[in-house]
Formats: sequence, C-alpha cells, structure tokens
Amino acid sequence: MKDFNTGFTNKSYFHIIKSIVEGVYERNFDIRKFDFNFRDDSSINACADYDKQGNYDILKINTGTIIEIVALMKTAFAQRNILSNFGNANEEKNAIYTGEYVYTNNKHELIFSTQNTIVDPCREQLSFYVALIAIRFVFTHEVGHIVNGHTRLMNDLYMNSKIYMRMEKSNNIVQYCLDRRTLEMDADAAAATSSIDNILILYEQDKDGLEDMQIYSIESLLELWGFSIACVFLLFELNCRTNYDLKSYYLPNSARYILAIDAARQTLLSYKRNKVISYTMDAGMYDKAVTKGLIEAEKLFRLYSDDLSLSKDLLSNRKKFELFSKEVNENWNKNLRERLNKYSRTVLFSEEETEQAIIDMKKKEEKKLRRVMQEILKKLR
Repeated sequence: MKDFNTGFTNKSYFHIIKSIVEGVYERNFDIRKFDFNFRDDSSINACADYDKQGNYDILKINTGTIIEIVALMKTAFAQRNILSNFGNANEEKNAIYTGEYVYTNNKHELIFSTQNTIVDPCREQLSFYVALIAIRFVFTHEVGHIVNGHTRLMNDLYMNSKIYMRMEKSNNIVQYCLDRRTLEMDADAAAATSSIDNILILYEQDKDGLEDMQIYSIESLLELWGFSIACVFLLFELNCRTNYDLKSYYLPNSARYILAIDAARQTLLSYKRNKVISYTMDAGMYDKAVTKGLIEAEKLFRLYSDDLSLSKDLLSNRKKFELFSKEVNENWNKNLRERLNKYSRTVLFSEEETEQAIIDMKKKEEKKLRRVMQEILKKLR
C-alpha cells in the first residue's frame, strides 16, 4: 500500500476531494500541521492519526472508499425507480457501475465502467454531487476525531492515536471498546453537524446552482442529503455486518445512522431558532425528507443484498439500541467529555454548547456584515 497526495489532474476526484478536505481543516487550523493523503487500498475506510513527536495531524482516505461511494451513486442515478423525482429517470437503463484505481503514466486515476451509462445529464450531475456529500461525511468524521481531540486523548490513554472509521475486529478490554464507541459517536455527530451546515447554508446562498440540478426546494435537497448519509452506513453494513456487542469498537451501523441524523436535526433546529437561515424549515419537514432519502437508499441496496435495512434493524433491536445509546451518552458525559477539554480545538458536542456556538457564529457574521456595510458607506460618501 502506498500513500499519495499529488500526481492527478485538477478535474479528478482526487483533486476535488483533497481541496475540500484541506479547505475544511484550514478554515480553523494551521494547514502546515496537517498531513493528508490518499491510500492505495481497496477497502472502504479512512483513518485519523496524530504524530506526537512532530505535533501534526494525519488523515488518510482509502481509494476504495472513493471508488465504492462514487460507483454506488452512479448506479443509483442510473436506475429508473430510485430517486425518480430527480431529473428524467424514465430514460435510465438500470445500469450497474464498478470502479477501479489505476496508476499509469505517472498519474493516479479512478476509472468507472458500466454496460449502460447514466442517460439524463441532470442525473449524471446529481450522482457526482451526492457522492461528494457522502465522501464529505466520511472525511469530516475523521476531521472530527482530530479537532475534537480524540487522537491525542487516545495517544495518552492507550498509546495508540490511530482511529479508523471502521474496523472488523474487537478488543477484550471493555472500557477501551466503550471509549472507542463513544468517540465514534462524537465523530459521527461532528460529521453530521458539519454536513447539515453545508447543506443549509448552500440552500441559503446558492439556489440558482441547485436549480441547475433541478433541486427546487429544501425538502428535495434534504432528501438527497438523507439518502447519502444512509448510503454511507448501509455501505459499511454491506461490507461488514455489525451487532450490539460490548467488545465492539462501534455501535451498529443502524444506531450510528440514527444518532447522526438526530445530531443534524439538533443543529438544524438551532439554526432555525437563531435565524441563521431565512427560509421555512421545521423538524417535521426534516424528518419526512430524510426518511424519504432512507427509503430510497434501502431500495438501492436491495440490488446488492436482500436483507439489508437500517430501519428494520432499529425496529427489531429497539431495546438494545436504547441501552447502548444510553451507555455511550453516559460515558461521554461522565468521563470522556471532560477529559477531551484538554485536547479539543473546537466546541465539544452538546445541545447547550452547540446552541451557544451557533449564537456566537450568528453574532460574528452580523458583526462582519456591519463592517462590510460601513466600508461600503464610507466609499459612497
């Protein structure tokens, strides 16, 4: 396996993803202390790490992650009966895409192939956009591990700062496993919060761009968002089935999904209360749109497995879900949250602190707007 972060064209998936990853990190932190790489690995995974000696943050995304997500989204929009209210789905030929990573002529490339390509240009564009939403969730999960102090805390507590988004193994040290499950919940919350912020602000600021993709309402945009988030966890589940196990590093994917959706909902409602967004939105609209996205995602995964369903798993394991989610929340509130204050470089997730952070953000934006207006008025005098 080799790592790389150069040697691809400006229009490639690699360049676009690298630009977004480094942009998200650089927005608040010193990019000189950040080492981002792609890893030539066909498995679906990403990794956050911390180099204590050099004092810099590390993030790696496997080529397999990008391939599987992009191929999946292309397949979704090549189907006549999936997300059929977007673009002209009637023309599609139910194509299945596959992808591969190649290194040729000193260049890293991703190649996608299929017997029949996506027919409708709008759906082709949407497949790319929705793939980026899903990939963004994966790497902001890893950025969450980094900026929330997880890698540094784990290095001091357990002498191992490397945290993968998914691993197919367990550990006999129950407290270590509980700590890992709790930190994964926090990283999912960080990714969900960042992801929904991106969506809500995008709809506020770029309606024209969205209408070019025939996205005419916030409900439609949230359906696509909900579809992409569900696809991330369904893809994890497809590759490795999870269960409620005290020796697991992760909550089951269905539990991770619902907790991430809840974290995003809290952020959305806080944005609404503090008038960060000017359009009409409420919890009922959010739930309905995201549920539609989930239904479409589960429909897509029936192409790959007959028994894969986040919603059915949550219903059949409701009591276990309540028990395990309570356990990680208690571990977060009683143990890890206080310890992380020493290492965190951002607001740690809680309803109260998230609300205050959004209030502060709104004040900062209003102050910035006042400064801009004052400069304009000066020039007009």
